[in-house]
This record gives sequence, structure tokens and C-alpha cells, in this order.
Amino acid sequence: MNHIIVFFFLFSFLACEKKESVVINAPLEAVWGYVGNSDNAKEWSVYFSHIKPIAGPDGQVGGVRRCFRRSDETKNRWDEKTLELKPMSYRKIHTYGLQGFPDESFNSAEFHVHQRFDESADKKTVTLSFGSELLKPRDPLSLVKFLWHSGEVSRVISLNLKNIKEAIESRHQNRPYVRPHPYELVHAWDQK
Repeated sequence: MNHIIVFFFLFSFLACEKKESVVINAPLEAVWGYVGNSDNAKEWSVYFSHIKPIAGPDGQVGGVRRCFRRSDETKNRWDEKTLELKPMSYRKIHTYGLQGFPDESFNSAEFHVHQRFDESADKKTVTLSFGSELLKPRDPLSLVKFLWHSGEVSRVISLNLKNIKEAIESRHQNRPYVRPHPYELVHAWDQK
């Protein structure tokens, strides 16, 4: 019986938390400012088209923004509210109100997104980490579904971070931004 409890605990943990990181060759202020500006999302996201601030200060505690999968703002979308902020270090975002996903467990999902900014000792690089923590649903069937999609979640986060890295470094080095990973117009999560 103890083996089952330990297995379920480990399974729940693996199914509900994902984290990816990238090292950016730019000052902390540049990384923090770029990531906190919702207008920049259209440059780096491979999954959503754009983010629109809808209430409060963008990127600050209490600020709410809406993420749109498509440029015409149809189908998949969700809201994000900044819950916690440690300037130049950490931002915690609550993701909720998902709409337009073919699986109802995705539409009822809520997450905490963790953005961490770790500056190197020489202040020349920043390790930017995005983590996603599933809050609900947490029933066994939903956990299986989220575990099934966890590899794709990691892939999307990783590509987004690579795009962010290139966007910030190109500005810092005063060279043209060439996006490494394009917006994915068709995605498995959109299919009905």
C-alpha cells in the first residue's frame, strides 16, 4: 500500500510541474524589462499570437492580461494575473479562465507560472527560468492527461525561452532580431 501512495505522490508531482531555463547574455535590467512587457509576446511565443493587458499595471502585482492563441482573438485564450513580484528576481502569475480547448479538463485548468531571473556573479548573464505548476484539476484522469502532454509543454516553453534569448541578445548587441522558432499556426492542442 505504501508503494502505491509513493507512486501516486511522485506521479502527481511529475504531472503538475514543468520548468525550463535559458542563459541570456544581457544585463538583468534588459531581461526583466523585456519579459515583463506583454507587447513583446508576439515576438517570442510559438503558441499564442499576442497578449493584451486588460486591467491594472502590466507585469505588476494585480495586473491582468489576456493571452490569445490566434491573431483574430478566436478559439483558445486564457487570462493571467500577476500575484507576486520580487523586482529583478521573481514573478508569480496565476493562469485561469482557459477557453476553446477541445478537452474540458484543459478548459477548467488553473496554473501558477513562475518566472525566475538569476543574475551571474559577473553580472554578464541571466538565467531565465519559466516554471508551470498545475493547481487544478487534480483528479487522477486529469493528471494522466496532463502527464501525457507534459513533453509538449516543455517543448513549447523551451522554444519560447530560446526566442526570448535571441530577442534580448540581438537588442543588447545592436543587431537584427532573427526569430529562431516561428509561431505555430497549427498545433495539436487546437484540434477538436
